[in-house]
Amino acid sequence: MNNIQKITVFVLSLIILISTYFTINIKDFIPGGYTLALNGIVISRTILFGITVYSIIELLKVIRTK
Repeated sequence: MNNIQKITVFVLSLIILISTYFTINIKDFIPGGYTLALNGIVISRTILFGITVYSIIELLKVIRTK
C-alpha cells in the first residue's frame, strides 16, 4: 500500500466513524430548536446512512486494489 492509499483509507474510515456516530446519536447532529422537526430528522438520518454506505463501498474498493 502506498502513501496515497493509506491516507485514503484513513480519511474514509474517519468519515465512516463520524457518519455512523451521527446516525446513531442524531440529537447531537440536530440543533436544539429543531427537535420537533420529525421530517428533517428522518431526512438527515437517511442522508447520513447513504453517506455511510457509500463510504464503506469506496473503502472496500481501495482495500481491494492494493
